[in-house]
Amino acid sequence: MKTGQLILQYVEAVAESIGKAVNGYKVIVDKSTVPVGTADRVTEIIKRQTSHDFDVVSNPEFLKQGAAVDDFLKPDRVVIGSNSQRATEIMQELYSPFFAYRKPCNNYGCQVCRDDKICGKFFFSCKKFHTQMKLQIFAKKSELMQRW
Repeated sequence: MKTGQLILQYVEAVAESIGKAVNGYKVIVDKSTVPVGTADRVTEIIKRQTSHDFDVVSNPEFLKQGAAVDDFLKPDRVVIGSNSQRATEIMQELYSPFFAYRKPCNNYGCQVCRDDKICGKFFFSCKKFHTQMKLQIFAKKSELMQRW
């Protein structure tokens, strides 16, 4: 949007629809790049629609342009943002075929998961910079993220 405002009405509408359809324990997975705090907002909306147990998990994708299918099938990392051990275990089981011989998933809280996605995008946008400049940029970014 030209004003810089975020439009989450579609995410909120989907959360409401999910809440109405929940008929037992579910893990709701947010795969999209959304602002920090979206998982909390989605949780609030779904709670208003159902009395069933559920967990909201942030699971951002790290797909390169032109290599999305290959990146999906052979991910170099999987990040799971969850505050629930139950949901985390379900997600790890879901991804286990992808990591039979490799490092397992990285598990974080929802906010840290969003930060990891943002940092990943930031890293790829800095590819054109000289190595020393990248280190300075990442040191500053790390300092800023620690303040959050």
